[in-house]
Amino acid sequence: MKALLSAVIWIDLLACCWIIFQFPIIKTTTSNALAAIEDKFIRPELSDEERGHLESLKQRIEANQTAVMDCLTSARVGAISIGGILLIQNLALMAMLRTLKRAEPNSAGQSATGPLSK
Repeated sequence: MKALLSAVIWIDLLACCWIIFQFPIIKTTTSNALAAIEDKFIRPELSDEERGHLESLKQRIEANQTAVMDCLTSARVGAISIGGILLIQNLALMAMLRTLKRAEPNSAGQSATGPLSK
């Protein structure tokens, strides 16, 4: 039982760490990428209609980026919260089992010594 609880606790810890490491450390923002594209790849002789179309696409890309980042942030916060709750639950269960194991008499009629003694 102890090994199973220890495994579940480690899985919870590793899952929380994996979620935390999903936050980007170094990332080119969408607005910086769009500005670089405009500077280096958009030809200056675009017509007003083409520039309007380009601005429309730029606004859609930025809106999509904002929506995706909001969803990802919410999902990460939720996942970390659930992982933390499971971790606390597992630690409490392990403490309760340890207390029950210490109070349980062994085959010689004495109470067990040490954590989770057999």
